[in-house]
Amino acid sequence: MRDQAIIDSSMSNDDVISRYSNAVNSGLLKIFSKMGISTLQSYQGAQIFEALGINSDVVKKYFTGTVTRIEGLSLDGIA
Repeated sequence: MRDQAIIDSSMSNDDVISRYSNAVNSGLLKIFSKMGISTLQSYQGAQIFEALGINSDVVKKYFTGTVTRIEGLSLDGIA
């Protein structure tokens, strides 16, 4: 990114990493707040999504507790 002049060449690696980390954290915080998630602990294990297009046997084995109402690919189909 420095070669493409996207990042100022005078910035240290530590500064680049710090700014990147802050940007990612800020973006995630915005997304979480829009979803009604106030802390990371309330998100972990919340399973606030539904698996679509995956066979229920695959979901039971690899995504325990996840809701799936639409059948789909098995492990053979995914591989």
